[in-house]
Amino acid sequence: MANNVKGIIDKALQEVNTIDVHCHLNPAKPGADNIADILLYHHMRIELVSSTLGRTVGSSRDLHLHLLGTEETPPLERVYRGIDLIKNVPNTTLALFVRWIMKDLYGIEEEISRQNVEKIATIVEDKGKDFNWQEKILDEYCGLDYAISAEFPGRPAYSPRIMHGLAGFPCNLVDGKDTDPANGFAKLEKRLGANINNAQDYRDGLMKHVSNISSDKFSYFGARVLPYMTLLHSTDEEITSTIKKIKDGKPVSNDELGGFCYAGMKHILDGMGKTGPRVIQVVVGSEVFLPHRAMSHWSSEFAIALAHIANVYEEFHFDLSTASEHYIQDFAIMAKHIPNVSVAGYWWHTLYPYYIRKTIETRLDMVPLNKIIGFFSDAYHCEWIYPKLRMVKEVMGEVLLERVARGWYTVDLALDIIQKVFYDNPKAIYRIK
Repeated sequence: MANNVKGIIDKALQEVNTIDVHCHLNPAKPGADNIADILLYHHMRIELVSSTLGRTVGSSRDLHLHLLGTEETPPLERVYRGIDLIKNVPNTTLALFVRWIMKDLYGIEEEISRQNVEKIATIVEDKGKDFNWQEKILDEYCGLDYAISAEFPGRPAYSPRIMHGLAGFPCNLVDGKDTDPANGFAKLEKRLGANINNAQDYRDGLMKHVSNISSDKFSYFGARVLPYMTLLHSTDEEITSTIKKIKDGKPVSNDELGGFCYAGMKHILDGMGKTGPRVIQVVVGSEVFLPHRAMSHWSSEFAIALAHIANVYEEFHFDLSTASEHYIQDFAIMAKHIPNVSVAGYWWHTLYPYYIRKTIETRLDMVPLNKIIGFFSDAYHCEWIYPKLRMVKEVMGEVLLERVARGWYTVDLALDIIQKVFYDNPKAIYRIK
């Protein structure tokens, strides 16, 4: 009986159509161009460089930037520079993903080495030139009906299955790569094309900047907000004070920066009014430090601040994902209680089996079924969608099978969950026709 149920669940997972609500595919050419796009995918690249333990000449920052070359370095040369490091990371999920890509997509089971890498590079490059190849990956291997890309807004897509999202205008004055608020403020003024001297200038500039964003062109607006966005220091008087401090070269606190971000998010929503995308996609919980070292980042203030925004702006739908384990519960509770909040996927540091399982179980325990989106890839090439989706489906299958075995769910409910989280829910929430 157990094997029969497993077979039914596995078959449903294999056959369900899927919608990827957040990726970075090039709409005109979603497939990989060369072997570096596969083997040196940026998450994998980080692991390879980290595995050197810094035992080379020069600083670790120079090592990270130059050990595997730059975008100007020929792809095969970049891969040759990293090929000997692969032996350091066979245990990681990213290494497993590479093996799945090589075996399942390219039919290559042998271990990648200096002896065979040129042959493999030729196979990858030849496949990458064939548009039927990326169709095969998206259609046959992934069953992907739609993918919403945050890259190249406005660029024509090779297929109707590739849709456009908009990576949102940031209202953050700092990040891991630039911790000087004065620099962030100067960039803000330049982008808005105006001097910002007080809270009203800030409000007017942001609202004008986003007023022409159209829901006809974009499926979502991506909110790039600080993990420590907060209600504190967010009144007009406090925003004006923060601006004055920055212009006078005085230090500002994280709460002041978080309040500036909170106010900015509200002004953006006010500016989009009734014409902008109805879905606000929020991914938070990671901070990237130079040269490209991403750390989990959490603050107790964020969920409260976002909940206040969702309560006020009921005409928008907020779809949330996180790279921090700590937000898994926060976001599930928010989606449980607030009608215009849903939860989606597993981002960056949570797209690993343990955290995928924890996220799935937390959401199934708390969140109404029609508010759970089961997947997004965050992938830059369609070849990388495949292993991420496979992992998510395998963990989802394990969770559902266990719950059926315990008598918590019927088989029919398990099948309904599969259909809704991978297809019906993202289609409804993102208003895909």
